[in-house]
Amino acid sequence: MNSLYIQLLYFSHAFYAGINITVANGACPNGWFSHGLSCYFYSKTSVDFADAMVFCKNIDAALVEIESDDENKFIQNSLKNITLKVPPHGYWIGLTDIEIENEWKWIESGNSASYVNWNPGQPDLRQSENCGILWYSTGFTWHDDFCSDNLAFFICEKEREV
Repeated sequence: MNSLYIQLLYFSHAFYAGINITVANGACPNGWFSHGLSCYFYSKTSVDFADAMVFCKNIDAALVEIESDDENKFIQNSLKNITLKVPPHGYWIGLTDIEIENEWKWIESGNSASYVNWNPGQPDLRQSENCGILWYSTGFTWHDDFCSDNLAFFICEKEREV
């Protein structure tokens, strides 16, 4: 791993470490969306995949793991209702095939993706596109993308406090 990447990861971690969120039992933090037993945070900042992971970790969450059609539709509908002056390239999700090409796993749990919503022709098996993203221009269907792409926002997920 090159030293510039390590330095960037360190500084992004140091930047995000100051965030502190307090939540009442059974609720999601302010600015988060609730669905089922989860809370979802939709970023408004473009970062690469590694920085998205660090940000989510620092708020006691992880990049979202989309495990059902119901959850996927909720996320797509939420994203369609978020108004932005300049829409992002897409939204990072916690899906990767970085270990074994075309074996897509959720980075937090390590589980294989049993539910997927790939856009037709995706994943396109370019060996260096190892990170999952909800692509803006295709209605937030799934694509594989370069993990270093820093034009994407991201979605964090954590369990609701019960």
